[in-house]
Amino acid sequence: MNLDEFIHYSDAKHAGEFQRLHPKCKQVAYVASTLSKLLFDELLYTTSVFRKKTTDSGIHESFRAIDFKPLTSIANTYRVIEIINEIYTYDPSRPDLTVAHQNPFHGTACHIHLQVHDLTVVLTLPHMTQLLVQASKDKGKFKAVTV
Repeated sequence: MNLDEFIHYSDAKHAGEFQRLHPKCKQVAYVASTLSKLLFDELLYTTSVFRKKTTDSGIHESFRAIDFKPLTSIANTYRVIEIINEIYTYDPSRPDLTVAHQNPFHGTACHIHLQVHDLTVVLTLPHMTQLLVQASKDKGKFKAVTV
């Protein structure tokens, strides 16, 4: 399985920007897109990778965030967000912050917002593989088990 086969770029420039993403952000995007495909048979489509800092934190400007269109079902969108936040901790010293923004309706349009910090704990390759294999078997009953 090619990890980026389930990510589609709404704009051609996103493909190049994706390559510049922080490695931790890439992993989160790969896992979210693969889970979306395995659990709900839907691809993730980018809406934003890089953008210059405006009034937000500048996290997109530093290539530490990526946005995707919501899934067809808003319930499935929330489920992907929930699973990502079960798997990843944004910053252990700030547990109130999450990798996947918990409200897809924040900002200008509904979307899945994923972000990372230097202290975000990522999965090892064996654990990521185990997680995705389990997701492909369990489908609707899938429960993320963190390390």
